[in-house]
Amino acid sequence: MIAKTLFFAGLSILAVACGSPEPEQGLPPTPTPVPLVSSATIALPTTTSPSTIPTPDPAARRGGVLNIAARTVVDDLDVHREFSPTLAAFGPGIVYSRLLRFSTVPDVQTPSLAVECDLCSNWTWESPTTLRVTLREDIRWQVIAPVNGRLLTAGDVVASFERQRTPGWPNAALLRNVESMAADGDAIVFDLRSPDADFLLALADGHSKVLPVELTSRDDLGDGPFIGSGPWILDSAESNTRYAFSANQNYFERGFPYLERLNIFVLTDEATRRAAFLTKTLDVDEVKPDEWVAYKERHPEAEFALYSPPGAGIELALNVDSPTFQDVDVRRALFMALDPWLLNQEVWSGLATVAGGLPAIEPNWLLSETELRQHLADPAQARQLLNGATPAVELLVADFGDNYLRYGEGVRDQLQAVGFQVEMTPLNPTLYNTQVWRDGLFQAYLGPTPPVNGPNGYLFGLVRTDGKWSKTRFSEVTINDAIDSQSSELDVVKRQGIVKGISQRLLAEGVRFMPAAQVQGWSWWPHVQNLHVNFANYEYYFWSQVWIEE
Repeated sequence: MIAKTLFFAGLSILAVACGSPEPEQGLPPTPTPVPLVSSATIALPTTTSPSTIPTPDPAARRGGVLNIAARTVVDDLDVHREFSPTLAAFGPGIVYSRLLRFSTVPDVQTPSLAVECDLCSNWTWESPTTLRVTLREDIRWQVIAPVNGRLLTAGDVVASFERQRTPGWPNAALLRNVESMAADGDAIVFDLRSPDADFLLALADGHSKVLPVELTSRDDLGDGPFIGSGPWILDSAESNTRYAFSANQNYFERGFPYLERLNIFVLTDEATRRAAFLTKTLDVDEVKPDEWVAYKERHPEAEFALYSPPGAGIELALNVDSPTFQDVDVRRALFMALDPWLLNQEVWSGLATVAGGLPAIEPNWLLSETELRQHLADPAQARQLLNGATPAVELLVADFGDNYLRYGEGVRDQLQAVGFQVEMTPLNPTLYNTQVWRDGLFQAYLGPTPPVNGPNGYLFGLVRTDGKWSKTRFSEVTINDAIDSQSSELDVVKRQGIVKGISQRLLAEGVRFMPAAQVQGWSWWPHVQNLHVNFANYEYYFWSQVWIEE
């Protein structure tokens, strides 16, 4: 028995976007340096955020086995000490719950970083830097020694997060803004160093696992025991071949999971994974863009869905300090010369969209096509802005495969059509990482962004003038101020407006945008029911809502 191929939503420097495999080795999320903001400037929500408690579907068929696959071998199975996406979301890590999780209900449109309660019943911002998270009642650990099915407590959560925060461990970055945390009855109270509107995303991240206090004092949990409170119990773990799970009959969301067993096979060879799916040994598969149209035609009986990972894809950015791009009209002309919608159809078979690039909490955070087209796909306006000039541009293209190079060639050809003289230079992943993200030595680059897990990570890491990966040399006080303002804005609607304004400004100034934001094509066989994927930040809860219809 073999299983399926899954793409993880996080994108690292060494990952490949637009229909590519998961990273061989993910990088830890970037700490967000949120500035201190006076609490008097922040409007707190007037109500607490309730839990979304799933109701079992009376039509669901109980039992059955689902077979899926991970793509990489994980050597260390300690979920706090190891960042591996495979471990977090496609290995022993799925036995654990988190305080919050990313919503996977049927009506959630992706990209989405919308959160809901997992272990919690609600959360309340008591001040701009104080968050109270209240636990659900009657949550029990799995019946495995030494815990043996006892009730989960707020003390477990605090001890677990303190372990995760161990200095030097990769997942500690998610909780870097925590000044202190304490159990208060059935609640956990977090005191933050500074206001952070993305802190809920850190609690929902697939790496923020909650373990029982009996295990949190151990330095090494690489060999287990793997004791969680989630819907799956680990029956066996062979990191080179397979992880086998059975349903947790004492799971606190009664009626779930529907399945009797879940098998995750470790398949590092793409051809093997593909053959396993086509022979229906695997139940679910991500279909590559160049196979998408033909695949749907050959398999009309299969189910299909499109999934948009937040912030994943190919970004185009310009160095405004380079002599060519110090003139804003030249930068604007370059953007106007591009028709990424045409290139996305030609290269990615439509499995890519045009976006600002920021990981969106909800789709309405994204710029509309009308807003994007005000600055793109107008070659006549590009020629007018150039006014007969023929600027020379070196375009660095991340070489993660033939489609990347084809996309770079398409960008080159569109720029040359309006008068730019373009030299396209492919860079392998190592050189791309070094030359672009470490040294900032480029005029223009086309490739994936560094790993970020939310709006603050992107804005503070890539956009703000002093960001670790801010290599465009673009500096504008109003944008820096807007980034600071949105970082602590707990009103989602107000924050959305600020963030969209930043994206619009970067596009209007010819600084950066994402011409090919990733869209994944997913397919599964008809016996798989109620699958609603959202892999954002290593989410995995949705597998518990799937059932098999024989």
